[in-house]
Amino acid sequence: MSEKKIVIATVLKPVNDTRMYEKFALTLCKVKGFSINIVGFNGKIPQNGKINYFPLFGFQRTNLLKRSLAPLKFLLSLIKIRPDVIIVCTWELLISSALYKIFTGARLIYDIQENYYLNIVCATSYPKLLRTMGGLFIRTVERLSGPLISHYILAERIYTQQIRFTSGKCTVLENKLKRPSGRTLKQRDEKMLLFTGTIARETGVFEAIALARILHGTNSAFHLVIAGFCARKKDFQQLLKIAQEDDFVRIIGGNQLVPHEEIIELIQKAGYGVVHYAQQDNFKGKVPTKLFEYTGLELPVLLLDNQWAEWCAPYDAACVLSLDETPVEILEKITSMKYYTKVPGDEVLWKQEEGKLVEITAGCLNKIPLNPPAGLRVKK
Repeated sequence: MSEKKIVIATVLKPVNDTRMYEKFALTLCKVKGFSINIVGFNGKIPQNGKINYFPLFGFQRTNLLKRSLAPLKFLLSLIKIRPDVIIVCTWELLISSALYKIFTGARLIYDIQENYYLNIVCATSYPKLLRTMGGLFIRTVERLSGPLISHYILAERIYTQQIRFTSGKCTVLENKLKRPSGRTLKQRDEKMLLFTGTIARETGVFEAIALARILHGTNSAFHLVIAGFCARKKDFQQLLKIAQEDDFVRIIGGNQLVPHEEIIELIQKAGYGVVHYAQQDNFKGKVPTKLFEYTGLELPVLLLDNQWAEWCAPYDAACVLSLDETPVEILEKITSMKYYTKVPGDEVLWKQEEGKLVEITAGCLNKIPLNPPAGLRVKK
């Protein structure tokens, strides 16, 4: 029997993206009879001979001309690869994938990693009218593609409530930690604060800096490492200025992507992970990937609001702080708390999601009705 070709594709994320490569591709390439192909942004090609890589895209997010041509470039790659299943990881490639499906009968899976409509509507850096029009355009593309989509994968449980058109054919696969093989416990630097993930004003990077300044003022050994990618030039320039003025603030990445294995090493080394997000509708109800990573690797979490206090409570994983508290109060709270009185189990690990991904892909290939576990499907 010939191998079934599977394409996993996105536009702005690299071919070695954590979700596409480490979670989806490495899970599916273990299934006999599957040939895995990743289409994405230019990036470091992983050393894995079982997977084919197509780094088709390479442009600035603000380059609208090149971004508008990306779907055509992707369609041409589909014609060349001739996949049996396409897992689309961004709305921008839906039209190309739908066209290919119409003419070939390939199966189409839409991995909704973000509520793109809400992200655009809540993006305060754009005029309100432009945000509204952009959000409506994205939602229209998603809805029109709906009849051609075999199954939806949702990266957040809250999307079952926010994105109702997925009802009846969706499964939640959260961004849980894929624990590194051969993991060894490392000596933690108890004075190292860590901020990882998307670097932006809305994701709390400047609040993390404010906390680092407070703690550094109480003990000069406290320092902050910021590791991730910052898409907004204005924010990045401000961060560079801060890092020059405050030698206890260090930036890794910033204007370039940071390999995920480096992020994991930092999490294993740090003393505390700082988490804060703006009070925006597009963040409400979501569980940041960094929370799965921090708790899965037992890194004490400092929450600068109580959005995820309840989520962290079963493990005593987090200390909730306010920047309005005195430096002495903050230091006392974070150092006196006993963290991880209960060690997180498989519920924060990717291995709990692997079987569902294989079931979805195989079910779409064989046109088998999918029956996700109770609670993961939205009923009509």
